[in-house]
Amino acid sequence: MISVSIVGGSGCVGGELLRLLLRHPAVSIQQVTSERLAGKPVTGPHPHLRGVTDLVFTSKTMLTNYDVLILALPHGSAAAPIDDTRLNRTAQPQDDCLHPLLYVESHHTA
Repeated sequence: MISVSIVGGSGCVGGELLRLLLRHPAVSIQQVTSERLAGKPVTGPHPHLRGVTDLVFTSKTMLTNYDVLILALPHGSAAAPIDDTRLNRTAQPQDDCLHPLLYVESHHTA
């Protein structure tokens, strides 16, 4: 099972990611962040997910371990430097099954 956290999950992109990933058999949604809606149900801005999930928005400062972090932030926000060490970590698969998902082909340097 691949553990996924979504930063900025209250918008349209976050809602679509949730809709798709909640139905994926190999994915477990760990957390969905929204600074504005922290502590409130994900189904508030995403009523199409009622009956599908009981996830609650958290603050990005509360992120815990994840295999994949998805940034679904407004245009330009994801490009800003990220100082939080929980977000600024080197992507290293914790499980060998993730390797083919993250690295399709090994690359060669000239």
